[in-house]
Amino acid sequence: MRQGRAGGFLLQQAWICLNIFTVPLAPLGLWFFLVQKEGKRYRVLGWTFVVTFALFYLAHARSYYTMALYPMLLAAGSVCSGGGWTDCVPAGPGS
Repeated sequence: MRQGRAGGFLLQQAWICLNIFTVPLAPLGLWFFLVQKEGKRYRVLGWTFVVTFALFYLAHARSYYTMALYPMLLAAGSVCSGGGWTDCVPAGPGS
């Protein structure tokens, strides 16, 4: 029996779990955890987000189940953007 409560999971992440001001911080936080040299020590938090998000998506969970995952991304995104936006962009080849 399908109850239809898990529809639009990916789209609802932006307007239920985040808002217009925090949407840029979430990908920056994930970038900080998974790619940045300074975030290497916290890389497990990035993978925790990715794996948990994927499991909820595959299980057709309700979109608000992932709300508890975002504070760590927002904090890391704030750290990343605190030094200026240029500190968070990937370096070019040979840098």
